[in-house]
Amino acid sequence: MLDRVYLGEVETALNTLGMNLELENNMFDQMWDAIRSMKQDVVLSLTTLVSVFGRYCEAGKFSEAVMVFDLMKGYGLEHDVVAVNSLFSVICRDESRIVKAYEFFEKVKD
Repeated sequence: MLDRVYLGEVETALNTLGMNLELENNMFDQMWDAIRSMKQDVVLSLTTLVSVFGRYCEAGKFSEAVMVFDLMKGYGLEHDVVAVNSLFSVICRDESRIVKAYEFFEKVKD
């Protein structure tokens, strides 16, 4: 699946589903409805969930971003090195989040 990641895929999908507006208004329930629909249509990808990681982190909802990571297997996606590094990278975008990044690292390093 990772060999099929295209530049702009996430933003295009999210814009198409209206998820940018939903997330700006903290309408995360509607985002999850869209994600479940994407899973059912077999179009949900790691790239999409990485965008979700970022949205939660931008909103200061780090535990929810980690929850998305934890739920990945239930959505048919693996906890591979790309997934771990993606969430780690999103958390580290802001210097003030280093403690949160370290907590996530400690959780997944084993």
